[in-house]
Amino acid sequence: MAKQSKFNMKQVEKKAHIALQNCIVEAGNTAKNFFVESFRKQGWDDRSVTKWKSRKRTTYRTKKGKIVDDTTRAILVKSGDLRRSIIRHNANRAAMSIKITSDLKYSKIHNEGGYGKAWGKYRFKMPQRKFMGESFNLNEKVKQVIIKRLNKVFE
Repeated sequence: MAKQSKFNMKQVEKKAHIALQNCIVEAGNTAKNFFVESFRKQGWDDRSVTKWKSRKRTTYRTKKGKIVDDTTRAILVKSGDLRRSIIRHNANRAAMSIKITSDLKYSKIHNEGGYGKAWGKYRFKMPQRKFMGESFNLNEKVKQVIIKRLNKVFE
């Protein structure tokens, strides 16, 4: 006689909830890496990569007076501070969320574009060079993280 097994929905629900809580950190890491990758791609990846507008100045003078060719340097990368400022905060497992931020003052104007003041004097218009935010391709990557975790529940 065949042995019957019972399907315990409460147990599956509990395992699925735990799996989702555990994938929050992995999804956060995926998002952080996706945002950092924008600097390598030199553009924002939504459904396809939209390249950032190039800089106006092609040369600049260093503090020591040396003139430097700025055409070989990646856009938004001079010191690497902006790229390194992207932080994955601790997961809020109760709210099932995780926050990715940049704490630099100038990150918002680079990401969103707009008007700003240089050295408190000169008003300038910064083109948008988005490196963080909503993205179709990021959502697809996060979906894959979630699906992988939930599939393990039913193995």
